[in-house]
Amino acid sequence: MERLKGFSIKRLPPWDERFILSRCCVLPILIWGLIVAASLVWNLSLVKRQTFAIVEGQARVMFELVETMRLWNSRHGGVYVPVTETTPPNPYLDVPDREITNKEGKLFTLVNPAYMTRQIGEIAKEHDGVLLHITSLNLIRPENSPDEWETRALKEFEKTKSREVFDLIETNTGGAFRYMSALSINESCLPCHAMQGYKSGDICGGISITLKAEPVTKSLHEQWKVIAAMHIAVFIVVAGLMLYTMSRRRKIDEIRRESEVTLRTITQSVNEAIISTNANGDIILWNKAAEAIFGYTENEILGKNVTVLMPEHYRAGHTSGLNRFLAEGKASVIGKLLELHGLRKNTTQFPVEVLISNWTTKDGTFFTGIIRDITNRKKLEADVIDKKRQLETIAHDLEIRVADGIKRHKKQEQLIIQQSKMAAMGEMIGAIAHQWRQPLNAVGVLIQDLQDAQGFGELDKAYMDESVQKAMEQIQFMSKTIDDFRTFFRPSKEKLPFNLKLSFDEIWSIISAQLKNHFIDYKVVCGHEAGSDVPCEGMTVLGYPNEFKHVIINIINNAKDAILERIERGELAVDAGEIIMDVSKNDSVIIIKIIDNGGGIPPKIKEKIFEPYFSTKGDAKGTGIGLYMSKIIIEHNMDGRLYCQNIENGTMFVIELTK
Repeated sequence: MERLKGFSIKRLPPWDERFILSRCCVLPILIWGLIVAASLVWNLSLVKRQTFAIVEGQARVMFELVETMRLWNSRHGGVYVPVTETTPPNPYLDVPDREITNKEGKLFTLVNPAYMTRQIGEIAKEHDGVLLHITSLNLIRPENSPDEWETRALKEFEKTKSREVFDLIETNTGGAFRYMSALSINESCLPCHAMQGYKSGDICGGISITLKAEPVTKSLHEQWKVIAAMHIAVFIVVAGLMLYTMSRRRKIDEIRRESEVTLRTITQSVNEAIISTNANGDIILWNKAAEAIFGYTENEILGKNVTVLMPEHYRAGHTSGLNRFLAEGKASVIGKLLELHGLRKNTTQFPVEVLISNWTTKDGTFFTGIIRDITNRKKLEADVIDKKRQLETIAHDLEIRVADGIKRHKKQEQLIIQQSKMAAMGEMIGAIAHQWRQPLNAVGVLIQDLQDAQGFGELDKAYMDESVQKAMEQIQFMSKTIDDFRTFFRPSKEKLPFNLKLSFDEIWSIISAQLKNHFIDYKVVCGHEAGSDVPCEGMTVLGYPNEFKHVIINIINNAKDAILERIERGELAVDAGEIIMDVSKNDSVIIIKIIDNGGGIPPKIKEKIFEPYFSTKGDAKGTGIGLYMSKIIIEHNMDGRLYCQNIENGTMFVIELTK
């Protein structure tokens, strides 16, 4: 059994070696850069956490010292100190013997733990700039009321039973570290606090400690600078060593790959059947997609002649064409996209789309075909034709019954909307054909390019990976086109919020090929609100998304036809067509303006364009229901407004929708 083999490989010239070397160096250095960056982030975060932990520890130590002194005070029932200007009697301490006089007649007042805490806080503020504040949600002394941050901390103590809170906050005088720890009631506290309903073990409040953040953050930033400089230096040194090492080790002597292994990398990853044969027509390469389409396993088909995949009436023509190409080098099908029929293992015939290319090695001439099963597409085309026939019948019937249309107005609206969608299906089939032609050609060129690359000795793994990636991008683009087409024809069942940007992207995927084919420029511009940019991504409306897209496509198609007519009359350059979608919003309305340079609408018919069955295109091109249906969707179904006006060299359609 013959297999694909024998690619002739040549030594790459020096400039290609340097190109490959540079590509091989990028990934390790990039990975090293990511490692250094991750290390830098981690170390900066670690230093920050450690610094904050030290500050928190200092605050906790201060609290514990104060709490120890408070405990000593409470266990002794308070302490007596001389009454001074800074230490007057505590008016909120209602206990016997609050003031006493010694033998010398000097007056002393009782200082309880809370009073002592306030005194310590005043001293700390005066000498160290540390703010010490005792507070509670159940106050005896109003001056102890908590600020906003302390209130949140006290509520968290009550809610989560946590014992401490630590934060870095912004203040009017700069940043500050805030620490608060909960105060619990013990037996020695009850003489003063039992009247508030507390019992032993209850949290009665807390002590907050505020430290200036500026010295700490300044020191932290200096540490960050040192760490960043060290990481940059390490990155530069190691990256330089990596470049030096790889430049010494990566010498391209020879790139040698078996063609079967190389081609399998591509063929096994695509959804189209890829089949290669030798000059005799014997199959030498068969991918999984081919197995799924034709029904033969790889072991069953390799070595058999490709004619087993063809209906009988194709085989003689295939054989004569192959012989003519081998003898004279002339072929009528190479490089062309063909619609033929294939033959499955179960002998059923089915429509296929085929693109054939040829390539030559020292072992001879080979052929590769890319085959797509278009059974579903053909069914869709047949359905479109059938629907168009139905549409013509419905349209004729509607013309007869239009006189009594008021009574059946709602029913006719739905029928006309569906009728318009069916009419658009024919145009969408053309759009898909435009969208697919370029990617299919691109995939064919990629396959042919593999032969050239092999012949010139350029077929290395990197080259293959790049070709595979490009082929997959084209195939994914084609698959997305089908998804967008199916979504467009799926009616929206109910009103829902939808994003305008996503709708515009889907519309562009459907119409882009047609507009580009006619050299018509299309762009979306977002407007302004209160002097600031408004991104399209942030605009949503409530309505029927698929019907809305139908309206936009209908208006754009009318603009395209007007531009093409103007070009045919010689009034506009071939590449000067332009369609602009300008989106803006105010407090309650989103405004979508669709502007073209198609010459405008004659004033005498401008007022009739939204009437049903009124068309300026003739029976061959229009049904006259597109704009009527669009107005129904926007104004009746989405509670908006649709109108148009002539501008210089064109027309502007305006859609107004509530947010």
